[in-house]
Amino acid sequence: MEFIHDVELFSIGKLAKAVNMTPDALRYYAEIGLLKPYFISPDTGYRYYTAAQAQDVARIVELKGFDFPLATIRDMMATPDAPMEALLRTRYAELMQEKARITQAMEKLAQKLQLIEEAQQ
Repeated sequence: MEFIHDVELFSIGKLAKAVNMTPDALRYYAEIGLLKPYFISPDTGYRYYTAAQAQDVARIVELKGFDFPLATIRDMMATPDAPMEALLRTRYAELMQEKARITQAMEKLAQKLQLIEEAQQ
């Protein structure tokens, strides 16, 4: 562990291991503005993160597990006080709408295939 300005920091490698991600994924999160390093060494370019940022990564991983898009997660991380239950209910409603659209498309496809099969007989 490193300490800078009396703040305990984790290297990108240690953070990646702790959250079971690759350092490249964490770098990508920084590129899209989802997770900015607390400190970047001017000498080595190494990226360092705080314990609070490690908790943020854990929340990001949890939200990704619920199939939230990264852009939505970025917006959600900007308002960390939003209740998780409300976020999950909203995502559930979105997924149910998507499921209904997919089900309707599958039914139309099945009807079209049925018509083709009947025409071939």
